[in-house]
Amino acid sequence: MNERNALILLNMMERVGPVCVRGLISHLGSAAAIMEADESTLMGAKGVGVEIARAIISQRDVLDADTECARAEALGARILTALDPEYPA
Repeated sequence: MNERNALILLNMMERVGPVCVRGLISHLGSAAAIMEADESTLMGAKGVGVEIARAIISQRDVLDADTECARAEALGARILTALDPEYPA
């Protein structure tokens, strides 16, 4: 999974906020790594307990970044992540 799609999926997840995502990226090195990590590895990040780790694992296989981007496009919008050049400074 590419980094941009991983960021989109993490933003879509219930129980996973921006502070949690930043902590996980700091711990694992990338958003894509979060999408591959097992429960114990996720729990190694500060503030991530069993409930959040399980929430990530259960949602990452059912959410689809491409579908979400297509939905946005159908509405005349585009999803921006911090990786996109248009993302505000």
